Amino acid sequence: MEQEIACPGSNGNTVLRAESIPFSHLPGQSRLFTRYQDDPLSLKKYYPSAVSSHAQIAERIPEVLANYHSDRTALCNALDEINHAFGAGPKVFEHIGMLRDADSVAVVTGQQAGLFIGPLYTIYKALSAVRGDEGVSLAQKYRPVGILLDIQLPVKDGWEVMEELKSNPATRHIPVHIMSSLEAKKE
Repeated sequence: MEQEIACPGSNGNTVLRAESIPFSHLPGQSRLFTRYQDDPLSLKKYYPSAVSSHAQIAERIPEVLANYHSDRTALCNALDEINHAFGAGPKVFEHIGMLRDADSVAVVTGQQAGLFIGPLYTIYKALSAVRGDEGVSLAQKYRPVGILLDIQLPVKDGWEVMEELKSNPATRHIPVHIMSSLEAKKE
């Protein structure tokens, strides 16, 4: 599937052409991962909570919440201790204080989510870089099967990263998917 996306930039809109590629067409895919994508219910033996469609996940919310128990106080105390040791700022401790409230909800992202939600995060490994130059180094060293790229990155922005990756014969074959809000962070 191909589509065009208008991205606002400092010199007006830039049009990007985007094409989706099925994971099964990318080299080096885990058979377990592609099998999960094709028929998640066939892996119910290993992942009892597997569903045939992402739309069914919402139906499981009451069951998950009814069976989920944690010691919020112990978690927050550990977060306090660790963050004090690292000299974290006041905003961190404000957020830890909010987490102490039993009615608060925390959204866990990245690979850590695999601890809570299942096989797509545990089958697939990801490398993360918050700076563009680090992302280029990781791509050159590990040759990933795909890259999710933000435009607004420190040191090297996403456009510079893309230029460097695509001008290097060792990394130019790697599919790059741009995902960016192009908005300045509010916090």
